[in-house]
Amino acid sequence: YYSMYPTAATKVAYTGLIIRNNEADVQVGLENYAPSLANVQQSLKLFIQFIQQQLRDNVHFVVLGHYQLLDALLDKSLQTPEILSMIEKRNLSGLVTYLSTEHPIVQILK
Repeated sequence: YYSMYPTAATKVAYTGLIIRNNEADVQVGLENYAPSLANVQQSLKLFIQFIQQQLRDNVHFVVLGHYQLLDALLDKSLQTPEILSMIEKRNLSGLVTYLSTEHPIVQILK
């Protein structure tokens, strides 16, 4: 989007059709062009708040498409198969035992 529609904005929300099981569904997303940890956290919280308050809907899962983000959020020593599985399954109670309730990953998954 950024290359086709240059802008001074650092983040852009979008919506579009995707095909899933031969049916069209609407997907919303957020592109963040300055993906610092604080910026991503703030953007995601704002986006989820908009979906909950304005669209009266819930976010059931989040796909983070920036591979470097995991390294920024979680120390390499904590990127064990067990913890990565808990992240994938959104096992917050399990994650809190290894991380903390204030850990950025726990906050994002809430």
